[in-house]
Amino acid sequence: MREIGMIMSAPNVLALLERRKTRTMRRIKPQPMMVFGQGIAIPNNVHDIDPTKYHIHCRLTDGRDTFLYSKYQVGDRVFVKETFFMPKKNARIWFTINKITVQSPQALRWQEIRNEGVECPEHDFDSGFCCSECSSLRRAWQELFISVYGLEAWQKNELYWVYHWKWESIEVK
Repeated sequence: MREIGMIMSAPNVLALLERRKTRTMRRIKPQPMMVFGQGIAIPNNVHDIDPTKYHIHCRLTDGRDTFLYSKYQVGDRVFVKETFFMPKKNARIWFTINKITVQSPQALRWQEIRNEGVECPEHDFDSGFCCSECSSLRRAWQELFISVYGLEAWQKNELYWVYHWKWESIEVK
């Protein structure tokens, strides 16, 4: 288990502090043209890939087939960097990654959008919240994504590593 930092925007930090966020996305670099598979490698694999790391088997835009590894791995203890140069000793939010997936931002279903910490401006209120597919919730997700990654990233709809954690693994100091 490693301890490693991850920068997050102010809206995402707030969602973490309010315990609304249980996943986050990071762009896959270089961006694959096609993905053949994802996961942890099986022992004695013929491709000589690291069997302890989460990866995708993919084809890059130059036509090469390769394996790309996620920067963060299941079991990593992550401290949230609220500024670019924030040292680990000053971190107040920690979580442990328990699952990694790959997804494009426009492919999220309503519950995945909720797990990104997004609130529905039309339906969220004290006694309940938006709990099904909703155009207002999707619009709020689009606005948050664009505020972090930019309009071009939304329009490209590329693939992102998705890091998941459970409520129990979030520590706030």
